[in-house]
Amino acid sequence: MVSFFRSSRVNGFALLLSMAVLAACSTDDGERDPLGALIGREMAKPRKKPQPGPDAAAFVGEPVEALDLFLGAPGLTRQEGENEFRRYDLSQCRAYAIVVPAGGEVTSLTTGPVVQGDEAPSFRACTAGLVNWAETSDR
Repeated sequence: MVSFFRSSRVNGFALLLSMAVLAACSTDDGERDPLGALIGREMAKPRKKPQPGPDAAAFVGEPVEALDLFLGAPGLTRQEGENEFRRYDLSQCRAYAIVVPAGGEVTSLTTGPVVQGDEAPSFRACTAGLVNWAETSDR
């Protein structure tokens, strides 16, 4: 029976000690949740809207190297006789280019959705925020 009381005292002491530790950890200097307030302030900062990309017509009639410089390497290149089909996989969409002759000039440039069934964004919306357009273009 003595051991029962001893363990109850130990349990009571542990409970009392844990409550004291939790009370010591509590800081209330006017803000209920300082970390939450910091995260809220960071999330509330207005995000700068990305600058729209160029119009697709800016690349039509231009060498395909200009398009590659802007969009990066194509995700798919397929030879179609003397001509070439290229697909560029971007985060917002896919861009499709027809190049005549292969390695020559862009004759057609369109966009499609990343997920089939979604609406395709415009080329300007699809390429919004690509910084190398402003840095490399003299158009």
